[in-house]
Amino acid sequence: WQNLAKVVKPISIWESTKQVLIGITFGIVTPNGIGEYAGKAWFYDKKDAVKIVFLNAVCNGIQVIFSVAFGLIGTLYINSLHQFIDAKYILLFFGILIAVILAILLVKNIRIKGYSLQTLFKSLNEIPKKIHRKNIVLALLRYLVLIHQYFILYTLFSVEIPYFVLLAVVASIYLLASSLPNFQAVDFALKGSVAIYLFSFFGVDGWIVTLVAALIWLLNLVIPISIGSIFLLVFNPKKDRTLHSAQTGL
Repeated sequence: WQNLAKVVKPISIWESTKQVLIGITFGIVTPNGIGEYAGKAWFYDKKDAVKIVFLNAVCNGIQVIFSVAFGLIGTLYINSLHQFIDAKYILLFFGILIAVILAILLVKNIRIKGYSLQTLFKSLNEIPKKIHRKNIVLALLRYLVLIHQYFILYTLFSVEIPYFVLLAVVASIYLLASSLPNFQAVDFALKGSVAIYLFSFFGVDGWIVTLVAALIWLLNLVIPISIGSIFLLVFNPKKDRTLHSAQTGL
């Protein structure tokens, strides 16, 4: 987030940490964490709110691209080992995906309330390429760290599944679970249910799968939200902006 936020103004690692954690905290009570956008925008002047929301969409968008790309690869690989999706549904999915891509290319110049996809592409091009490249690398590293958390935990619980098969299952879990609308507060239940189903093909005990899902939820949501809640009580974005403006003026 520090990398993208400097399009509006440079911020420190500490400041970006506050904004991310408070954003996650805002997202806990909204479907699919969309409250995160408001949480981050809270730290900026109203005139920059739209740009902050856009930058956060860019930040999350590249994460979604990696999740979908690796998730599709993982799902197809697991399906080739243990078919749980009929081939006709896979063909239907790719047919719809191609149709959506073609539709986007055809309607990119159509304007709705003054906005179009062409406007979106133009806004993306206005962000320096150096920032885009760094965002892509950091997003990939974040995704790899996330799925390897599962690998480490399952290894600690003595689950013996080939490395690439385990990563494929995890990638598939994130794709299938994330495709459904949900609240972050019960995210572990949804991902845990999908995980129990997929790992059952490889003879993994359901209790281990549930425990790992709960630990991942604790590490990646409960702890960050707990810290974000403390930050929300301690830090006042309006006061911070006033102080920053005063220091700039001096």
